[in-house]
Amino acid sequence: MKNKFVNLLLKDRRIIKNSFFIICAILLVFFLLQYDRKLTHMMRQIEQQKQLTLRIPELEAEKKMLTARFGLSFTGVILGETPVAIINGVVLKKGDEIAGKKVAEIRQNSVLLSEGDETVELQLE
Repeated sequence: MKNKFVNLLLKDRRIIKNSFFIICAILLVFFLLQYDRKLTHMMRQIEQQKQLTLRIPELEAEKKMLTARFGLSFTGVILGETPVAIINGVVLKKGDEIAGKKVAEIRQNSVLLSEGDETVELQLE
């Protein structure tokens, strides 16, 4: 009788021990999957930042081309009830004209100028 009881206890211990290892393995897999998801997300963010960084010289060249083409330099903006843009040192509001172009819209970092059907966006320098 004593041997049967000891064998049952030993068997139960092995089952508990094996269950413990199985639970640990499942938790390890779960944490590794979570880590992989976070790592993938971070890698995507880094790739997006690289793409944006690569576009900066391209945008700078476009800004210089527009400034040279139209002779206009957008250097400041004041947002408020009536937003104003500073172009070539002149303070302009929506509807004002400079160099034959009409101020169509003033945004936080850009201004839209229109001349007939053509619309040009100047970026803040």
